[in-house]
Amino acid sequence: MAATTQHHPSLHERVESITGSGDLRLIYGMGVPMFIAVLVICGLLVAGVGWAVPVLMLMIAVMTFGVIMGIAKMLGESGDEDDAGA
Repeated sequence: MAATTQHHPSLHERVESITGSGDLRLIYGMGVPMFIAVLVICGLLVAGVGWAVPVLMLMIAVMTFGVIMGIAKMLGESGDEDDAGA
């Protein structure tokens, strides 16, 4: 009797099947750092270092603005770079 191996989908395969998205780099690239930032802010508040929260929020806002500008620049670029020389 041959043993059958079951394929257990990895985390990204499960998320892809739920969201229907084929490329999760944007979700992981933005979601994971935001989740970590929320955990750090909660940790600072619990530790009683409330003065650091506004500084951290300002840094997060600046980095978020940079990400948004980068995405806007990528969306504004044409996808056909070969046509530039023709």
